[in-house]
Amino acid sequence: MLGDPGKHVLIVEDDAALTALLRMVAEEEDLHVSSVRRGDEAFALIAGNPNLYDCVLLDLQLPGLHGSKVIQKLDRLGDRTRIIICSGHIVQDQYFRISDYKSVISCHTKPVDLEVLREIFRGVTSGQEPQDITPCDSIAEVLRVLEEACDPVGAPPVAACDRQRAVRILDECLSRQE
Repeated sequence: MLGDPGKHVLIVEDDAALTALLRMVAEEEDLHVSSVRRGDEAFALIAGNPNLYDCVLLDLQLPGLHGSKVIQKLDRLGDRTRIIICSGHIVQDQYFRISDYKSVISCHTKPVDLEVLREIFRGVTSGQEPQDITPCDSIAEVLRVLEEACDPVGAPPVAACDRQRAVRILDECLSRQE
């Protein structure tokens, strides 16, 4: 049996196998799930159904419309649907642009641990962010530290939005400087 009809997640992912896994984990947490494979479809659904989705799990590398463009267009409409980015590649300058949007509540690089996914979805069902998921506003400071710690040649090419990876990258950069 599914939970509160208002607890609805939109999964925006072009990989069918990953979408199936995300759907299974979300449904285990009693969420209603919709999914689309293209960014333009996601934008149309969200813009056309304000307040329908409690959360959007959004890949960035999407056909039709890049995930960052989905976020920008929704922001221009004033939409504040909570967005969780789950992408294989989050380039550092792209991360800083995305983290400026208030609707983006957290970022995660693929592959995402199943327990992390469960925590994300539990946060949606409870109406709160899971405590051990780092929101983008907090990770921005870690990334600034990473930039200071790494010389431009050694700078990490991908900005990770999870604490463990950020700490590991920081450790690697600091060890290179020793």
